[in-house]
Amino acid sequence: MKLILENWRKFLEEYEYEEYEDEDLPLGKHVFPKELIIPDPEKSKEKNTTIENALERVISDHFLQTNLPDRGLKNSDSLKIIKDLIDRNLYPEVFKRYTEGEVYRGMYVSRKWMKEAFGDKFERLHKESGSEMVEIAYNAILPLYPGRLVSSWTTELEEAKSFANAPASNTEGSWSYGKNISLILVADASDSLNYFIDMEPFYDYNFGKTFILEAEVVGVGAIGTKKIMWADTSRETQRSEDEKGIK
Repeated sequence: MKLILENWRKFLEEYEYEEYEDEDLPLGKHVFPKELIIPDPEKSKEKNTTIENALERVISDHFLQTNLPDRGLKNSDSLKIIKDLIDRNLYPEVFKRYTEGEVYRGMYVSRKWMKEAFGDKFERLHKESGSEMVEIAYNAILPLYPGRLVSSWTTELEEAKSFANAPASNTEGSWSYGKNISLILVADASDSLNYFIDMEPFYDYNFGKTFILEAEVVGVGAIGTKKIMWADTSRETQRSEDEKGIK
C-alpha cells in the first residue's frame, strides 16, 4: 500500500494546480468497470489503474470484514486516498460523503461498557429500563475502539436494531458472553463535524451487491452523537434460558 500512496501523492502534486483529462485521472475514466453488476462492454475495455486495483481490494475487504491488521478501511493510507477522492470531488457518483439526516450504529455491549461510556446518566436511567427501548438525548463525542480508524453505521434504524439484538445463544465462550445491553447510537450526518462515507454506490458492484440491505455509511474518526437508545436484555435472556431448562 505504501507504493500506492506514493503514486497517489505523485498525482496530487502533478495535477494540483492544472487541468487534467479523463485519462489522467487516478482511476481512469471509469471506476471498477469490470466489477459492475450490469456489465458495460464499452467501459470494461478500460484497464484498471494500480490505485484502482488497490481500492477495489480495500473496499471488498471492508465488506467481508477482513480482520487482519492494516486491511480494508483499517488501513490509514487507503482511507486517506478515499477521503481525498471525495473531498476533491473526483468520481462523485461513486466516492461520496453522506450528509443527510440521522444515522444509526447498533451494538450489543455489556453493562460495564455502558457505565464507562456514559457514566452516571446511564446508571440513573438504567433502573427505569427493561426490555423496551429507552431513548435519551445525548450529545457527546464517542471515541473509537483502540486501533480503529472507522466505525460502521447505517441509514436504516431497523437494520441498526438487528445488529443490536441479543444473540440466540449467550453462553460462556461466545462473542456475546457477559453482554446484555442492546444499544443504538444516533448521530446527525448533516453535522459538519461528523464525516461519513456513503457506501451505497458500491452496491452496484459485484464485491458489494450482497450487502445492500445494510444501507451502510462509514464513520471516519470519532463521531458525535445526538441521542442514544438501549434496552436491557438480561431479564429476557434469563427467561429464555429458564424456558430451555424446563424443556
